[in-house]
Amino acid sequence: MGFAYPEYLWLLLSLPVFAVMLLAGYNLRKQAGEDFRPDKFRKIPGERRHSPVSDVLQDGALLLSTALIILAIAGPYQNNKPVRVPEGPVQACFVVDVSRSMAAEDYRDHMPADAGKRPDLDSPWGSRLQMAKYQIEKVMDALPGNQLCLVTYTEHGFGQAILDDDFNALRYVLKHWVRIGTAPGDGSNYADGIQVALDILLDSYSQDKSQGAQASEKQKVIILLSDGGFTGKPDEVKAAVERLKSENVKLVIVGIGMPGENAIPLYDNGIRKGQMEKEGKPLTTSYEEDAIRSLKSQTGAGYSHIALDADSQVVKIDWMTEISGSKLVFEKRMLGIYLAGAAYLIFVLIVCTGLFTRRRKIV
Repeated sequence: MGFAYPEYLWLLLSLPVFAVMLLAGYNLRKQAGEDFRPDKFRKIPGERRHSPVSDVLQDGALLLSTALIILAIAGPYQNNKPVRVPEGPVQACFVVDVSRSMAAEDYRDHMPADAGKRPDLDSPWGSRLQMAKYQIEKVMDALPGNQLCLVTYTEHGFGQAILDDDFNALRYVLKHWVRIGTAPGDGSNYADGIQVALDILLDSYSQDKSQGAQASEKQKVIILLSDGGFTGKPDEVKAAVERLKSENVKLVIVGIGMPGENAIPLYDNGIRKGQMEKEGKPLTTSYEEDAIRSLKSQTGAGYSHIALDADSQVVKIDWMTEISGSKLVFEKRMLGIYLAGAAYLIFVLIVCTGLFTRRRKIV
C-alpha cells in the first residue's frame, strides 16, 4: 500500500491537538451543566444522567473520521495489482532484412497456429522473412492508432511504406511487396536500413513541427528485424549508432533465425526445386547473434530473439512494453473506502446523538 500524495499525511499530527480540544470541550460542557442546575435539582430520583462513556465514544468516532478523511486526501492505493499502459503516441519504423539468408526455413515446423494453414512439403513455409512479417503483424495489433512505416534492406535500405496510421495499407505492402531481394544491391547492411528509417522519421518530425504539432511528445522507435548478417563497414554502423543517439530514437532489435547450418531452399512457382548453392556446395546460413549483441551493446537497444519454447511454439513478445514503453498504473484505488468509512461514522454519530441526548420528560 502507498500514498499518491504523502505530504498530506503530516495532517495526522493535528489529531492529538484535536483530541485535547474535544477533552477541553467536554469538561467545559460538564462544568456549565453543573453550574446551571440549582442545588435542589442536582440529584433527581429516576433521572437518566448523561454518561461520560458516550462522550468518549462520540469524540473517538470524530477523531477516527478525521483520520480517515486525511488518509483519503493523501490518495491511498493498493499496489499489489499493477497494470501497464503505454506512455504515449508512437512513431515506429520497421527495418526488415530481405537478403537471401532470410529465405531459410528455420521455423517450418514451429510457426504459430494463427500464422495460417501449413501447406504441403513442397511449398514455402516458416522462413525467417515469414516470421518477421508475423511479428510485424503483432506490433500492428498492439499499437492501434499510432504511426508506422516500413523499410527493407539488403546492401542498401529502401523505404517501402511511408509513416502513416493506415495499417490496412501497410498490411497490403507487407503481403505483396516485401519479398526476398526487394531492396537494392546484394548483401546485408542493416546500418543503411537504419539510416533510411531515420530519414523517414525525422522528415515526419520536421513536417509536424512546421505545422505546429507536438512532435516532440511522440516516441520514435526503429524496430530492426534481422538474422544478424552484416556485409557493410564498421564505420557505417558507427555513423548509424551516433545518429540514433543524437536524435534520441529508440532501437528495438528482433533476432530472427536459429543457430546451426540452415539450408536456403529454392522454389519455382511455389514448388521446391532444391536449395541454394555456392561453388557447387549447399549454401547454409546461421543466426549471427554476436553481430546482433554488438549492435545492442552500442545502442542500448531492447533485444528479443524469436526462438522456440518447450511447447514448440514461437516466443511471444510484449510489444506494448518493448516498443512504446510503459508505466505502472495501480488497478485499485482505495480513496472511496476511506471516504465512505468517514461518512458512515459521521452519520452514526448524528443518529446516536439524536437518540441518546433527546430530552426526557421529568415528572
